[in-house]
Amino acid sequence: LYPAVRPHLDAALAEGLFVRYDFAARRYRKVRPGSDAARVRERFLALRRSGLRVLTIEYAPPDATDLVRYAIAAARRAGFDVYVATIDLQTVRRDVLAFEAAP
Repeated sequence: LYPAVRPHLDAALAEGLFVRYDFAARRYRKVRPGSDAARVRERFLALRRSGLRVLTIEYAPPDATDLVRYAIAAARRAGFDVYVATIDLQTVRRDVLAFEAAP
């Protein structure tokens, strides 16, 4: 399907490729290697390598600075545009670049 629709796509959007919310444990966690999310991440990395812009929404509470920084850094290393939000999307960090530069 992808080759047929590629000319009509400007970008692809994914969520929780690096940090996601674990509903069973009711907490935010880094995506583990070998998990379904890690496999999906590989598919989005392939899209990025093909030249498609990839946007990702990562999930972390605003006060978990290490987790927020990890999500931002991991997504940027992959070449993705990133937003970090709470799972309920009530808080969406739009200051990712400023936060990334913070000590």
